[in-house]
Parts: sequence; C-alpha cells; structure tokens
Amino acid sequence: MAAFVLGLSGAGLLVFLAGFSAPITLVLGILAIVYGRKGKRRVDSGETAKHRGLAQAGLIVGLVTVVLSLLAALGWTLFFIFIDDLNLENLENLENPDGPGNPDGFQAVVGAAGPLARALARGLA
Repeated sequence: MAAFVLGLSGAGLLVFLAGFSAPITLVLGILAIVYGRKGKRRVDSGETAKHRGLAQAGLIVGLVTVVLSLLAALGWTLFFIFIDDLNLENLENLENPDGPGNPDGFQAVVGAAGPLARALARGLA
C-alpha cells in the first residue's frame, strides 16, 4: 500500500505543480518502485497473502512517476537554458488582452510559441 500512496503522491505533485517538483517526485517515484517490489516479493514468498495487485499498481505508478519526473526536469532545464533565445515581447500582449488587434490574447500565445519551438529545436539538434 505504501508503494501506491507514494507513487500517487508523486504523480499528483508533479501534475499540480507543473513539473517544478520534479526532484521531490523523482524520489517519491523511486521509493514507490522499491516498496512495490518489496510488497510483491512478500506476497510471492508467502509472508502475506494480500495486496499483490496493490503492490503491482504501486510499482507501475512509481515507474510512470519517475519517467514523468525526468521528462519534467529535462523540459524545465531546456526552457531555462534557452529562455534568452526566446522572443518574449509577444507575451506582453497577454497582460492587456483587450488591446487593438488582440481581442483575446490568442495572437500573443501563438506569437510566443514559434520562438519557443525554434529555440528548443536548436537545443536538441
């Protein structure tokens, strides 16, 4: 049961904090994997007859949490490395969405997406 709780806690933190909690969620995911494997071994050895499925679910959620944490950490690292290459002037229109030619801020978001994609492509190439 501990594996499932740790895995879900890590995944929840990762989602609710938009990946900023990646170091914490990585640790929670690793602990979920450890406790999930330990729980499965206890059931297989006959120490307990319950909760094999819960241990398996904790193991799977822990693996997913670890992978997503690593991806979030990589994504935020790339973002902060290449933030200087971005043209963030288009984001200023988001503060005043009722300005002329920008009724809902859509143009500002689309205008900022292009430079972000180009900066990430240069970083990955």
